Amino acid sequence: MTMGYLIDHTLIEALFDQTHENHEQALSLIYFLDQKQLYITFSELIKVMNFCKEYDDETKKEMFRLITEITKVLNIYENEIFKKILGIYVRFNGEFDFSDCINIYYMNYRKFWNFVSFDDRYDKVDKVKRIYNVKNGEIIKKQ
Repeated sequence: MTMGYLIDHTLIEALFDQTHENHEQALSLIYFLDQKQLYITFSELIKVMNFCKEYDDETKKEMFRLITEITKVLNIYENEIFKKILGIYVRFNGEFDFSDCINIYYMNYRKFWNFVSFDDRYDKVDKVKRIYNVKNGEIIKKQ
């Protein structure tokens, strides 16, 4: 089984926004992740597309194309899964919004412990190794 990497909106936003404080890190990470299997939840795809609402139409299309070409989008179809996500949401008592809890659910369900994000709140989630930088060809993880 290929090791999967779950990504969130912060990576894509930093990649597209050259003024973003994590832009250089995002470029390094994308280069490192080039041959890896990347996943993004549907809710994170929505966050990215909402992020680019001020961009021109061509940029919106390019961002959507990039995401759907380099990642597999994970969708939820069953109410039972939403109930499990609600349990995570309640357990974290407001620290994460509901769409963040979808990421946490998928990390546990698919055992994606490698999570590419600049959001350090995820460091509080058991087992998750948040990838946030690459130095000298080695990924840097918070553990």
